[in-house]
Formats: sequence, C-alpha cells, structure tokens
Amino acid sequence: MLRTILTFLGGLAVAMLVIASVEYLCFLLYPPPAGFDWKDPQAAAAFIASLPMPALLLVVSGWCLGSFFGAAVPAWQANHRLPAAMLIGLLIAFFTWLNAQAIPHPQWMLIAGIVGPIVLSWLATKLIRSRKLPPPPPSQWPDHALRR
Repeated sequence: MLRTILTFLGGLAVAMLVIASVEYLCFLLYPPPAGFDWKDPQAAAAFIASLPMPALLLVVSGWCLGSFFGAAVPAWQANHRLPAAMLIGLLIAFFTWLNAQAIPHPQWMLIAGIVGPIVLSWLATKLIRSRKLPPPPPSQWPDHALRR
C-alpha cells in the first residue's frame, strides 16, 4: 500500500511538472499583456478568449500529456496500478473543471480537459501493463527462494 501511495504522489508530481512546463511554454509563446492580473476574472476571460487556437490546443495538450506521464508512474511501479493511475487522471479532470469555473474557457476545452486526462490515464496504464518483463535469471534470485 505504501508503494502505491508513494508512486501515486510521484505520478502526481510528474503530472504537475508536465502541465506547468507546457503552460509556461504557452505563456512564453503567447504572453499576457503587461500589467495583467489573473485575479481579475473579466480580464482573465478576455485574455483566454483572445488566445489563438494553437495556444488553446497547447494548454489542452499539456493537461493530457501531464495525465499520461503522471499516470505512467504508478502504472509502472504501483501495486494497485489501475486505481492509482486513474486517480491521477480524475484529479486532473476535476481541477480542469474547477479552473474552468474560475476562468471561463471555451466549451470544447472543458470537454477535452475532462475526457482527455481520464482516457490518457487509462491508456498509459494499458500501455505500461502490456509490457511484461521477463523474470530475472536464477543467479539473481534471493537466497531464500533457492532454499525451498
């Protein structure tokens, strides 16, 4: 159980790092105007509405990539792979919805930001779990396994 919790937290950290990196790249390519205040909901909504389609797609891809790579961590290492990986996708979908409540986004972004992370978390789990590693050779077995 501890392994699942730790890999879940590691996956969540990876997801947040990927999302933050992609959004940082987006704001480097499409910077907000000087003196912009994210705490002003009308200014934030106007800024989001003024962004071109590539910027919006970049943000959505960050949410989806973050979900995929974040879910890949517990899918690879956790004892309870599917629940831990899917929880990452569900959390990203929830926070996308929460973010859209605070800062209005186009409807397609909200749908893609909720469905995409869930689907990509599941996909990461299926892709990682489908790779079966061969068992270690007998020379690497622990001594207690040889004593039986």
